[in-house]
Amino acid sequence: MAVTSEEIARRCGVSRGTVDRALHGRDGVSRKTRERILQAAEELGYRPHVLARSLVLGRTSTIGLVTLDLRNSFISELVTHSEMHARRRGYFTYVTNTDNEPEVEVDCINHLIDRRVDGIIVQSVHPTKDYARWLTGLPVPVVAIGNRISPNVHFVGIDDRGAAYEATRHLHDRGYDRFVIVCPPLRHLGSENIDAQEQRYLGFLDFIHSRTGDGDEPNVIQTKNLSQAVDIARSNSPARTAFFCTSDIFALGVLDALRDSGLRIPEDVGVMGFDNIDTLRYVRPRLATVDQEVETISKAAIDQLVALINKENVAAQCECPYQIVPGETA
Repeated sequence: MAVTSEEIARRCGVSRGTVDRALHGRDGVSRKTRERILQAAEELGYRPHVLARSLVLGRTSTIGLVTLDLRNSFISELVTHSEMHARRRGYFTYVTNTDNEPEVEVDCINHLIDRRVDGIIVQSVHPTKDYARWLTGLPVPVVAIGNRISPNVHFVGIDDRGAAYEATRHLHDRGYDRFVIVCPPLRHLGSENIDAQEQRYLGFLDFIHSRTGDGDEPNVIQTKNLSQAVDIARSNSPARTAFFCTSDIFALGVLDALRDSGLRIPEDVGVMGFDNIDTLRYVRPRLATVDQEVETISKAAIDQLVALINKENVAAQCECPYQIVPGETA
């Protein structure tokens, strides 16, 4: 049978109000009395009634996390670090998965609101401006990660455009002089929110145009058929070709397509990814990539959300650090 705060009060010879103040860390209790109450609670196996406490405080100590695709290695790492840091801040996490479907994204958020979460972190693909207005009208704060939604919706992430520019420049500095961007999500431009991928594409263009002017058409692969990389790399051209892939998953697909082509990596062809997913530690040759520092992003998103839950003033846009990671492929 569950132990009540009244039983702790009887054992310690204090009022139930004193017990409640001690258990919830409120003032009005001496250090000696607080220690005695906490020891008695531990010995009796006391556990607070979470539902009753949430009704009193207006909080459930839970947050919601709306993700795009848990099969994606970067996203699964993001979820793991977010859950761990939320727990350290005193929150448990409900994780939902949208499979990149805007309608499912809305359903997931409504589901979390119905379960009275204190705040929500969302990786959004929803493309409409009405959606941004809907989010800002919710009864709990929302923080976006990955794709920016609106200046009015808090965001945590990196400067994707700047990172892509630096990644392409890294390829140039390694002696490559023909550049191809591999970004399959571009085929969804306009029908989904692909802000992070779009910014990486724009950063790639920024570097290309800084060298050639705005007139040159970029080389782009935006289908899932990554075998195109072999045809491009083997086309008659004296230039050394480098592929900038806007995700490590795409880069691994390009490497697989090139594996039996007879082309040497990195001597003939360079490949660079983006994300620095944990799986890369097992991949040879070592992939050059952009490290988003997923643990830093996860912590920053949780910290920002908790601050908003506590009605603290925080910057609407939080940009985290990133770094170029040289490898054996470029």
